[in-house]
Amino acid sequence: MSGVTPLTCNAEGPTIDAGILEEEDEVDESLNYQTALRAIGAWLDSHGADSGIRILETTGGFVVQRAEGHIAGIGSSQTITFDQVWELAEGKKYRKRSKGEDGGFQNFLRAVGHELDEAEAHTILLEQIDEELLLTYIYPRYQGGISFIKHFTVIAPEARQDLLRAAQERRKPGRLTKGLIRFIGDA
Repeated sequence: MSGVTPLTCNAEGPTIDAGILEEEDEVDESLNYQTALRAIGAWLDSHGADSGIRILETTGGFVVQRAEGHIAGIGSSQTITFDQVWELAEGKKYRKRSKGEDGGFQNFLRAVGHELDEAEAHTILLEQIDEELLLTYIYPRYQGGISFIKHFTVIAPEARQDLLRAAQERRKPGRLTKGLIRFIGDA
């Protein structure tokens, strides 16, 4: 397979296995969960999703399902490829602030994405029913080799607010980030 290079992890953190890029393609950042879930959250906000969402990671992208109106269960399903997630992330239409009081799905899923990146997660499933969010993923454990652990949690409304507050703290102007502190420490 000459002329192609598999996508790999970079200094930004773990990346989603988004396939293969031609050598002439340039990527200035990796598609991590924080970026991907923010874009999907903005897409959900723009399509009027309220509750009853499900996001399932596949080998080619994400299956995003949402309830229609007040009908129980899932009303529509959309497969969003990794390329489409990139387009959403780069599109100005979806980068606007969400109009919801807590920033809607865009802010919440970005905060969840940050935590998933920190955990080196992959193979995620998020499902919101009413105010709670079920989250499952696989993460590596390095202890005398590598093993993979399946994590399962339910994020209650109080924990959602804690996640949003922590994310807001990370974005405050003038605050040194962990990465920046490492850079300054090396100087």
